[in-house]
Amino acid sequence: MRFQIKDLLHISILSIGIFLFVIDLFIINVSFPTIQHALDLSNSATQWIIILYIIGYASLLSNAGNAGDYFGKKKLYLLGMAGFTVASILCGMATNIYFLLLGRLLQGISSGMMVPQGIALITLLFEDAAKRSMALGVYGSIAGIASVIGQLLGGLLPDQSWIQESWRLIFLINF
Repeated sequence: MRFQIKDLLHISILSIGIFLFVIDLFIINVSFPTIQHALDLSNSATQWIIILYIIGYASLLSNAGNAGDYFGKKKLYLLGMAGFTVASILCGMATNIYFLLLGRLLQGISSGMMVPQGIALITLLFEDAAKRSMALGVYGSIAGIASVIGQLLGGLLPDQSWIQESWRLIFLINF
């Protein structure tokens, strides 16, 4: 069974959520030394950058599915996407650790709304079992690709010389 153009469009849009979540998880790990140096952070403060992202994400996972049933999966997915974009701008413009931590928490919360809705929408949009399996396979593959791209960009972006404080690019790339 083959995907039609409409199917490809659906899976592409829904895969953006998992792509953003995973790429941001990996891009930050490689960029830690640059961020730590730029903001003059301790090791523990630096670790909070990823801890708050995961806490924000995990805190919504159990209830996000039910919220999607109540408020609408598409609406929550788009709200999560918009929130992630705004949070990424906040992270990219942060002038101190507190704004960066707030932005990371908001990115995690937005991901916690986005990712479960993406999976749920795939199961609703692809009623045929074969197409659903293919769509979930593509979705999972996107997550794997995002982990590799995140590590690559986490190493490349903070070392750019054409912009001051190039570590900000790791967040602004989501915009």
